[in-house]
Amino acid sequence: SIPGEANTLAADQTAAAAHAVGMTAATAQSVRAALTAIAGRDPHARVLICGSLYLAGSVLREN
Repeated sequence: SIPGEANTLAADQTAAAAHAVGMTAATAQSVRAALTAIAGRDPHARVLICGSLYLAGSVLREN
């Protein structure tokens, strides 16, 4: 979910939607936690963050 936004899906709902169409997905407590987990598996991984401008703003504020 996007902090401070009421009209958002919970992480488990988003992951379930991804699984329903054959994608691999995992949840994390925050964007930072997700990026840390990804970097732990592959330090050279590329990450694409898709979603609304609200999500992009939230991610950019943290980084």
